[in-house]
Amino acid sequence: MEENIVYCGLDCAKCPIYVATRNNDEDLRKKTAERWNLDINELYCNMCNTEEGKLPFFCQKCTIRLCARERNFITCAECSYYPCEKLVEPFEKYPMQKQTLDAIRKKLL
Repeated sequence: MEENIVYCGLDCAKCPIYVATRNNDEDLRKKTAERWNLDINELYCNMCNTEEGKLPFFCQKCTIRLCARERNFITCAECSYYPCEKLVEPFEKYPMQKQTLDAIRKKLL
């Protein structure tokens, strides 16, 4: 599996919250908080598929994350219900995530 790809197909290496956490980049964290109108104290992420570390509040309650973790999947591409209704909105907003998971699923089948 791809190292930085999480359950929903997001490439964390392209996420400013993850990059700021990984690189301890307070300037990037501040810029991201301002751009996304979020509390800077919430912008720490060690990737949602890890056991340790912090996650932004919106990732902590993510139904995709909770579902995949419950089923012990690395990504949703492993699920027999893929793609399910939980992925509709993210795929509409971020079509690259669908492309990523489709490619992973193709390798698995």
